[in-house]
Amino acid sequence: MTATGLMPLEPSLVPRPEMSRLALRVSPMAVDVAITSRVNDNPMLWRRLPVEADPSTGGIDMHAFEEAVYDNRLLLADFAGTDILIDTCRFMVVPADRADAEMCIEMFSAIYPDEDIDVVITPVESAGTSIAMAVAPALMSFVRRTFGEHARVSHRLAPLCRYFALKSREGNAGKLHVHLENGRVDVMAYGSEGLLMANSFRVQTTEDALFYVLAAARNLSFDNASDRVIVSGDIDMRDRLLPMLRKSISCVMPMIFPSDVFSSGKESLDAPFELVTIPLID
Repeated sequence: MTATGLMPLEPSLVPRPEMSRLALRVSPMAVDVAITSRVNDNPMLWRRLPVEADPSTGGIDMHAFEEAVYDNRLLLADFAGTDILIDTCRFMVVPADRADAEMCIEMFSAIYPDEDIDVVITPVESAGTSIAMAVAPALMSFVRRTFGEHARVSHRLAPLCRYFALKSREGNAGKLHVHLENGRVDVMAYGSEGLLMANSFRVQTTEDALFYVLAAARNLSFDNASDRVIVSGDIDMRDRLLPMLRKSISCVMPMIFPSDVFSSGKESLDAPFELVTIPLID
């Protein structure tokens, strides 16, 4: 048993890791693990490993993260590919003409002048728009040392932005994608020129989520006659939000869950959607 009381993830659970992909979402309160097969329709293995946040910053506690990895030896196996998604509020959407390392480092250094940070930049659409994030060097060092130089590290919004960008190519209407999770709403907007915004907001009520979605639509000059709002994520919150949005916006609909995912089993329906989308966008 681990310190959380859960049975640890042992190598015997995935006999041939070289045929599977590992994805982690690392947040201050949990490490979400998703393992998907690349060669067959085996069910996704998903596990949430609770951790404690850093008591001084409220961010990711390195000791807790390291313990979660070492207590679950399966995570150290030699997988075909590894994705590490970092859940941090220290990120920005960067247009193509500014998405170079030097400029991003300069911007983050101006925001956090007294901190030692590493900057990670991830392209999220063909137009060259990227998401840049500031990460503690100790976190990046541990990830590279433990999972190898080829592990892909990105902000947790990056796969969502890439997935919704692919979906937004269908039709000419602008699309506002709203993804709901317990205590959080992600808003990603797309127009004819590509990604217009991507942001994440902490919320306590459905009314809070409604406020952020309507504010985004207003600030982006949303065309109520033709543009669409597509809502995904937490079902209970989604079902409360949809009728509230329809009082102000003509075309509001729930997202249709990708059919490719159903073959991965029930756990793929419960896992964080960021992790679920990774096999769909590669």
